Amino acid sequence: MNSLFVMILRPIIFLFSIFYLGLLVSINVAHAKELNIDFLYIEFQEKRPATLSNLVAPPEDDGLQGVRLGVIDNNTTGKFLKHTYKADEVVIKHDEDFKARLDEALKANNHPFIVANMKADKLLMLADHPLAKDRLIFNAGTENTELRISNCRPNTLHTIPSRRMLTDGLAQFLVKKRWTKVFLIEGHNPGDKELAAQVR
Repeated sequence: MNSLFVMILRPIIFLFSIFYLGLLVSINVAHAKELNIDFLYIEFQEKRPATLSNLVAPPEDDGLQGVRLGVIDNNTTGKFLKHTYKADEVVIKHDEDFKARLDEALKANNHPFIVANMKADKLLMLADHPLAKDRLIFNAGTENTELRISNCRPNTLHTIPSRRMLTDGLAQFLVKKRWTKVFLIEGHNPGDKELAAQVR
C-alpha cells in the first residue's frame, strides 16, 4: 500500500513543492520587477524492493521528472510576473557515499532553497549539515511523522503529508462509510511497518 501511494502521488508532490516555492517567493517579493529563482534538487535513490507485478513498476526518475515539470509550469506562469525558475539537479545512487556527495553538492551550489527527495535519516543529515543551516529545505520525499514532532528542524518545510495525516484521512473515510471493522495487512518493508503503526 505504501509503495502504491508513492508511485501515484510522488510526481504530484514534487509539482506542489515547486509551486509552493514559487508562491512563497512571490509573496515576499510581490513588487519586484524581475526575479530569478535558482534552487537545488537533491535526491537519494534508495534500492527499491521488488514490485508485486511488472505491470505497476514505478519509474526510476519520477521525482526528477516531477521537479522538471514543476519548473516548466512555474516558468509558464512566472513570465507574467517576470519570474524565472531553474533547478540544479543532484541524484545520489544508493551505492554511493551519501555524505561525500552531499558535501560536494552543497559546496558547489549555494542556492537558498533546496528540494529534498530522500528518507528521514538522510533528510536529517541534510538539515543538520553546516552548509544547509541557513537554507530553506522542502521535504518532498519522506512521510515520517517524527520529522514533524521530536525530530522537527527549523529550516525544513514539509510538502508531503505525514503518515499520521494519511491514516487520519483514511479513518475519516472509514467513519463516513460506517466501515467499523478493519482487517490490517502489514507489509515487510520499513515504510509499510511505519504506516501500519499509525493505523493502529
